[in-house]
Amino acid sequence: SGEVELRELFTDEDWLAINAEVDRFAQSGRDAFTLEIKLRHRNGGYRWFYNSTSFIRGDAGEIIFLHGYVLDITERKQALERLAKSEAKYRSVVDSAHEGFWFIDRNLRTQEVNAALCELLGYAPEEFLGRTPMEFVDERNRRILETQTARIPNSEHRVYDIELRRKDGVNIPTHFTTATLRDSRDQVIGTFAFVSDQTQQKAVEHALRETKDRLAFALDGAQEGLWDWRVQTGEASVADAP
Repeated sequence: SGEVELRELFTDEDWLAINAEVDRFAQSGRDAFTLEIKLRHRNGGYRWFYNSTSFIRGDAGEIIFLHGYVLDITERKQALERLAKSEAKYRSVVDSAHEGFWFIDRNLRTQEVNAALCELLGYAPEEFLGRTPMEFVDERNRRILETQTARIPNSEHRVYDIELRRKDGVNIPTHFTTATLRDSRDQVIGTFAFVSDQTQQKAVEHALRETKDRLAFALDGAQEGLWDWRVQTGEASVADAP
């Protein structure tokens, strides 16, 4: 199979986009960012992935390295494309989707949801109808929704993470992939979103952070140094003992 350079997995557009995101978030002082990207598959084609990347910083705040994970969302992207191209396929795509589906009108009122979204949040379909997404979040996440819905008139697609409040009051981390629907006069008639449960992914991120913290604590207590060697590049680094 042989080794593959990271750059070779990206389209030119996505390579520029992800480098721009790294630079922007690194300068902002934040510790993570998310992005939807295409990566080259071994068969020569490309598949869509949801990427979550975290910065690991040193004591002075400098970036030491990046780690993250990717989630294959090719089927979701294909579903969005089918919805956009053919109204005839709309019902079968929505009903068979494993992810939640949420359609709101131009006034942000819910017009339709699927069984997956109902199961995720614990509500019956009729309990969604006529209500806005704002009624299914707490105050902190309401601000995220307000920012995203304000973008609807001027953007065709929006991707973001947000916590939704389940019927029992528990917050669920979710990932939204949304698209704006317009009529023949280019007027907004509504927005639909695919909603995926991010509980497992967030648990992985939490475990990674805990592992890093425990390692740093153990090294401090042992009064020992740490060395790191990247075999592929020949780069080596050493952290001095306290």
